[in-house]
Amino acid sequence: MGSRARTDYLVDSDVDVLVVADNLPGDPREAYDVVRRLKGKSTFLVEVLEDRLVVYADPRFLESVTRKYREVRGRWVRRGRTWEGLT
Repeated sequence: MGSRARTDYLVDSDVDVLVVADNLPGDPREAYDVVRRLKGKSTFLVEVLEDRLVVYADPRFLESVTRKYREVRGRWVRRGRTWEGLT
């Protein structure tokens, strides 16, 4: 995700990483229900999945997230670096 995954990064661009895993520490900022969040109105996960570069994933989990992504992707259009909802 981000500029490195899209290959439009600059020399000083950071690297964005999203880790989704079972049994993470109890910090609530780390609890992220990917499939539920895809159903919402945020484009964050749509962008992550659009630009993804998967290093490792549980095949069943990746398939379920990809299936949900395909369902919701049609609700959004990308215009440059921004997303607009389709009505």
